[in-house]
Amino acid sequence: MKLLPCARKWLLYTAEQWPALSSTNLVQPMTSIVPQPAWLLFTLLMIGRAGYSTARVTEGPANGRLLPVILNSDSAIGEIVFQRSDGEGNVEIFTVAADGSSLRRLTTSPGFDGEPRWSPDGQRIVFTSDRDATPRQRASRDAAGLELYVMNADGTEVRRLTTNDHYDASPAWSPDGRRIALVATPGVRADSAPAGWAAQRQIHVMNVDGTGLQRLTASPGGNDYPAWSPEGRFIAFSSGRDGAGGAQIYLMNADGSDQMRLTYSAAEETYPVWSVDGRQIAFSKGRDSLSDVHVMEADGSYARQITRSAGFDGFPAWSSDGKMLVYARHLEPGAAPSLHVLDVAGAQPPRPIGVEGTRPSWRPGSR
Repeated sequence: MKLLPCARKWLLYTAEQWPALSSTNLVQPMTSIVPQPAWLLFTLLMIGRAGYSTARVTEGPANGRLLPVILNSDSAIGEIVFQRSDGEGNVEIFTVAADGSSLRRLTTSPGFDGEPRWSPDGQRIVFTSDRDATPRQRASRDAAGLELYVMNADGTEVRRLTTNDHYDASPAWSPDGRRIALVATPGVRADSAPAGWAAQRQIHVMNVDGTGLQRLTASPGGNDYPAWSPEGRFIAFSSGRDGAGGAQIYLMNADGSDQMRLTYSAAEETYPVWSVDGRQIAFSKGRDSLSDVHVMEADGSYARQITRSAGFDGFPAWSSDGKMLVYARHLEPGAAPSLHVLDVAGAQPPRPIGVEGTRPSWRPGSR
């Protein structure tokens, strides 16, 4: 029997075809099987946060059963938030479906809105912005003008979380949604030279309302890109504390204790992100404008390269089923980075989503 088109990226197969298909990683079965009659009229409704669509199938085979499945190989039905230039000198936050459709702009403020991260329930987005910075701070890209904000998933009800005279950036939600890890530079004023604040970046945590700021690291060399483990016990981060080879990836307990180094490389290894099962960490590895995405076990072992680019591949983010990564690719100086997705198992080559952007985050609960 030939395939029947249904909702976007949905296909129908006869039950007789299912055994061969289910032995591959190309399909994921739905729970219901529609029994025959000669002609079928039914509606498949995909319900979820990711903008799932509805379709009506009006014909079917004269015998056999129909089984709806969704392609794992495409991961097309999922929502990604990211930052990109608006073409007018500002950086803004957008969302897009993983198949490149449904591009939507969420922020419109002058200056910088970026580093967006979904809340664990997929209902809010925390981000970094200089929207309330002074004109001088914004014009000079002064780090002290950056603060953290939160908004609803549709861009409404923006609320400021931090009010400091220092740098606040790189937010990351705790798995229970009650705390946010961030990078801050307390004591480094707005008039400090760039090298002054860069070397003083430290990992902090605070309550989700912006109160209770607590410092977790104190080493020189800059500490960046905190990422909570899925069960909330650990925070991975990058740090230049040991000097040699540039930044490397470290691990600590969520209270800041037992800090240990995970990677040892002549290249910089940064931007760690945990897989949904907590067993793996994806990260960026490279130097200057050359970088690729790598994946390692959570203890730092079995590191392997999964992208191969002539430029920059970095800022990876996992899909909620743990099978896909979205990342930014930047091939030419002066050109805009673009978003790509890949199958971590390597079953299919990376493919472009079709939009410019960087710093992606895949919405929890969407594929």
